[in-house]
Amino acid sequence: MKRIVILMFLKPEPTVKDLKGLVESAGLTLDQLLEMYYEMNLIREFEEAIGAKYYEGKNPFNMASGPIRGEMHLSSGQEAVAVELVLI
Repeated sequence: MKRIVILMFLKPEPTVKDLKGLVESAGLTLDQLLEMYYEMNLIREFEEAIGAKYYEGKNPFNMASGPIRGEMHLSSGQEAVAVELVLI
């Protein structure tokens, strides 16, 4: 884990060799990586769809209106956290 953090600070654009080293050091297979990527995309698509449905009929002074009442917090950009907790 430390290697990943250090690599991203030193090289904002890692090379293919760097990425292969990270995958090997993490002990992940190509199938695992593809499954993780698929799950992250699925979460993002769901959040975008539910976010669009949430904002239908809303106005700044009445957030209780619309098909989904109340407040909603979307976590776009945090998909990797959910995938890591479930799959690893």
